[in-house]
Amino acid sequence: MILCTSLMFGLLPAEASELEAGKAFFKKNRCVLCHTIEGSGGKVASNLSKIGSKRDRAWFLKFFKNPKKLVPTAKMMPIQGSEKELSALADYLLAQK
Repeated sequence: MILCTSLMFGLLPAEASELEAGKAFFKKNRCVLCHTIEGSGGKVASNLSKIGSKRDRAWFLKFFKNPKKLVPTAKMMPIQGSEKELSALADYLLAQK
């Protein structure tokens, strides 16, 4: 799977593992219950399938910690996770283009 991801996104193995870690964090936190990504998921919140072309890493990291500060109408709660986990989640979302 990592090799496939590497070929799809043109990434080195270390970068590919960050994407896999971000995807695993996304699944573990059940983000897909509200968000659509990679063609499946909930319809309650925004579709994240193309979000990587609309936002940057700094925005994601701020948003994860305090969604309402950046998007006052956001219903999402702050995401609990280590800096490494949130960084991996940002990598995964940035790859969604």
